[in-house]
Amino acid sequence: MGVHTVDKTGVFFMNTYFATFITGTSQLVESQLTKLGNISVAKIYDGLIVFRSSRSWKELQNIRYLNNLFLLLAIKENRRSGKGALDELMNTIARQGVRTSAAFQEIVRGKRSFRVFASVENETVSMSRRLLQGVERRIQKGSGLRLNIQKPNLEFWFISRREGVVLFGLRFTRVRAETKQRRKGELRAELAHVLCLLSEPKSFDVVCDPFVGYGAIAIERARSFPYQRIYASDIDEMLVRELRRKTGGIKNMKVAQANALRLDLPDASIDKIITDPPWGEYQGMPSLERFYEEMLSEFRRVLKADGIVVILIGPKETFEYVLQNKFGQIFAMNSKYDILVSGKKAAIYKITRKKR
Repeated sequence: MGVHTVDKTGVFFMNTYFATFITGTSQLVESQLTKLGNISVAKIYDGLIVFRSSRSWKELQNIRYLNNLFLLLAIKENRRSGKGALDELMNTIARQGVRTSAAFQEIVRGKRSFRVFASVENETVSMSRRLLQGVERRIQKGSGLRLNIQKPNLEFWFISRREGVVLFGLRFTRVRAETKQRRKGELRAELAHVLCLLSEPKSFDVVCDPFVGYGAIAIERARSFPYQRIYASDIDEMLVRELRRKTGGIKNMKVAQANALRLDLPDASIDKIITDPPWGEYQGMPSLERFYEEMLSEFRRVLKADGIVVILIGPKETFEYVLQNKFGQIFAMNSKYDILVSGKKAAIYKITRKKR
């Protein structure tokens, strides 16, 4: 049982929160949040969820498949969306102020400064100076914080959605260390977490990522889920060398330089393959179709019966053609999640190896 928020009488108190997550994974996020217990989903949109919970905000901020978490301070549903709807809620807050709660006071305690941001359909936008100043005065009065637009301790956000809803919240998640250090082409931690989560992690799993790259998937699996052994390989010698340095302290993880199409692994030795293969050319393959054929053939060889593949793919049509027309008797597609990765269309596939 986790830590819960209680009022002075000792009764569990439900706060309302909202969180952003990877677009296209609504069903998965709702299911996982509900499984935690003491959480009631109020609204879910593509990429944003509103929920009530008696769990501590400190506990909630450790949920790694969520991007950002906010304490909900106000919500307004409109027939229209966009800047006009955002201005309406800003005007309300500027006139009526911010309703605080025990959770609000907890988050604010020890902090000194704040800044207000606004987003319309996932794009940060400028705000009416008059309305912004009114909101800032109300926040200062209700919290004791001072305005600092350069290096604020806390962020208050107005978020306008295309569905006609505007939310106002206090963000309480910090930027993760791995996000600050992430390099171009490296998966975000929350996406790596979702891929691992879909693989149905078990303590006896022998896991393989044959296109490990910077190691986001392998490291996330080791950090957040049980496993018996992890094989992480890549054909790029420099990436392998760097990953070995990074993962030297991780138990039962082997990092090797290897061609993903010719793995140095025994037949039927792997329980789970979780990976993000190249979206373009790979080591002189004549075509993407041929690459996927070779890749799935090798997966078939090393994967145990009923083994699971969770794979992130950019060229969806080509991959699905190869999977269904050339490996339909070998693999079954259990689920597909259409998402965006750095603004590009992609999909997560969960595939199982059929019994021999």
